[in-house]
Amino acid sequence: MPRRLFDSHCHIIDHRFPIVANQGYTPPHFPLEDYLAQARKQLFLRALAACKGNQAEAAAMLGVSKQAVNKFVAGQSSNAS
Repeated sequence: MPRRLFDSHCHIIDHRFPIVANQGYTPPHFPLEDYLAQARKQLFLRALAACKGNQAEAAAMLGVSKQAVNKFVAGQSSNAS
């Protein structure tokens, strides 16, 4: 069976460094910290979905403590209110 591969990348846009408009477009500010926060959120959400909400299994899948998953879930519920 052939191996399936894909390529992925993202653009980190930090306006502390010179940005040259490309055809009149200047991308919005998207620094590394914002990317890491979004990536972390998606990893936690996907691990919880894959483990059907079982926080202990999600923690094991992510290689983090169950307390870290509990803290993430608590933060998600307080954001939903």
